[in-house]
Amino acid sequence: MHDPNDDIVPSRVRTEILESHQRIRARISEVRRIGTFTRTNGALLPQLTEATGDLLSAVREHLAREQQVLIPTLRAIDAWGPERARRLLATHRAQHALIERTERVLRRERCSCHEAVDCVEDLARTLERDMEEEARTHISERLLSDYIRVDFGGA
Repeated sequence: MHDPNDDIVPSRVRTEILESHQRIRARISEVRRIGTFTRTNGALLPQLTEATGDLLSAVREHLAREQQVLIPTLRAIDAWGPERARRLLATHRAQHALIERTERVLRRERCSCHEAVDCVEDLARTLERDMEEEARTHISERLLSDYIRVDFGGA
C-alpha cells in the first residue's frame, strides 16, 4: 500500500512553509498598520476586526497544511523527529487557543479599541515569535535538506 507521505520532499515542505510564513507576515503588517490608526480612531475597529479575521483564516490554513506535510516529515526525518513533531503540535494547540481568544475579544460587544489593538498586537508578536522559532528548530535548511529517513518499524 502506498503512503502519500512517502512522496513528501522535505526541501519542498520547507519552501512551502517559508512562503506561507511570508504571506502571514504581510497580513500581520497590515493588521498592525490598521491597529495603529485604530488606537486613535475607534471608528476603524470594524476594519481591524476584518483584517484580523483574514489573518486568523490564513493562520488556520497554514496550521492545517503543516499538519498535512510538516508533521509527517518531522516524524520521519531522524531520531529526534517524533519529539520535534510533538513540540510543534503543542505550539499548534497554543496557537489555536490564541486564535480563539482573539476572536472572543474582538466579538465582545463592549470591546474597546485599545483592548482590541492590544489583543491583536499580542497575537502578532506571538505568531512572529513562533514562526522564528519554527524556522530555527523545525524547518531549518540543514534539517530539511540533509534528509535521512529513519524507519522504526519492523518487517
